[in-house]
Amino acid sequence: MAIVKALSITPKEDMLTTVMDSMFSIQGIYENLRNWEDKGWMRVQNAAIFQKIAYELDTREGETYFQWVKATQTTPEMIGQMKK
Repeated sequence: MAIVKALSITPKEDMLTTVMDSMFSIQGIYENLRNWEDKGWMRVQNAAIFQKIAYELDTREGETYFQWVKATQTTPEMIGQMKK
């Protein structure tokens, strides 16, 4: 849900980079999202969340990126920036 929150609170025209440690989420967004959408979200784990992500991405004008990091690579500075 943090991805949905970041997408929904960031102004639609602003660039957004979301940093996360979930490879499942990254792969779902970059590799599977449109395919799942085309197939009616059948048998998709966390389909409701991915549907919200798809909606938010479709309504954004600014560039949007998702970056994966190992959980152990998260620094206090990164956490501080994520809260802004």
